Amino acid sequence: DYSFIAKEAGSYLIPAIVFSYFDPTDARYKTERSDSFRIQVIPASKQTGVLQKIEPDRPGTGTSFATNLSGKTLIAVLAFVLLFLGLFLWRKARKDERVAEITKHENLTKEVKPIDLDPFEAAKFALQQERSQDFFTEVNKALWLGLSDKTNIPSTELNKFNVAARLHSQGIDRSTIDQLQALLNECEIALYTPVHSTQDMKQTLATAESLLSYLRFSLT
Repeated sequence: DYSFIAKEAGSYLIPAIVFSYFDPTDARYKTERSDSFRIQVIPASKQTGVLQKIEPDRPGTGTSFATNLSGKTLIAVLAFVLLFLGLFLWRKARKDERVAEITKHENLTKEVKPIDLDPFEAAKFALQQERSQDFFTEVNKALWLGLSDKTNIPSTELNKFNVAARLHSQGIDRSTIDQLQALLNECEIALYTPVHSTQDMKQTLATAESLLSYLRFSLT
């Protein structure tokens, strides 16, 4: 469960969530991903302290809430509403939007030559801004997009276990596969530990660039 408290009115991006787990029924690792979504927080009334409206930045899914509560109670209510709204929208749009996003990236990859793109551009920008969680999110995204492109694994089956098996079958050595899995685990864990040093992030970026470059060269 995640609680969200908006200190100021404005537009807020709820980031994507990546969760990996071992499914004992299928005897393999699986990874679930949500999509990020944006919400618009409207300021409270100055006269009554009423929270007027909280709505996601999507057509047809707005919702409003009004109350005369104030202070800590109002903050608690705001957190509950944001959490409920976030979980509702995430569950509702998760499957369709995940497929659409993956398809979009696949089309972009086909249209533009890989040499013209820096898959870690967004991660480098987040590093410059010292936004550690955004940094690890973008590194994780770049790695999965690169792996999807090079292994040709369907999006519904794309997880660390299947990627490791496919890379091994394509002649990638065990140490490289282990290093890749450790890096993916590091990015996922980092989403829940928001404090990271700039040096750690630079080392992570260097490792990610080196691994992805090696795989692109090796899996031609």
